[in-house]
Amino acid sequence: MVAIEKQAGVIPGLLFLGGGLLKKIYRDERGNAMLEFVMIFPLFIGLILGTINVAVLLNNDILASSAARVAGRTAAVTGNRLDGENRGKELFRKAGLVQLDGQVRITGKDYVTAEVTYQVPVLVPGFACLFGGKPWDDEIKLKKRNSYYVEYRHR
Repeated sequence: MVAIEKQAGVIPGLLFLGGGLLKKIYRDERGNAMLEFVMIFPLFIGLILGTINVAVLLNNDILASSAARVAGRTAAVTGNRLDGENRGKELFRKAGLVQLDGQVRITGKDYVTAEVTYQVPVLVPGFACLFGGKPWDDEIKLKKRNSYYVEYRHR
């Protein structure tokens, strides 16, 4: 073995020490679970927060659609734009969505368009990019719009 070490230009004993140490390090599996946890945990948390964010977004989307529907239908049937706006905003208050802004406007002479603009908080950094925002935005601003044929003019 000494002859092999001298031919390779290795200091005597270093090959054995290094080879044994490398084999010991290679076979030592302590810390693997910690390393896997550290690699997977951020992805797992991002997945959970993203799921929660999508659930909140869908809930607010359903409520905003309902508010636009109620506001537009009220304005179309009664002919009272202010009453339509108030009924849409009342639905927001009952649902606990205080950051939402609702607007009802009458366009043309045969249709009422109810447009609701609302904001949803973002829990996951960069999630706003999926909806046209910037990566550092902390809210997503979305709109819902419904149009109805005006019925009060034909009574």
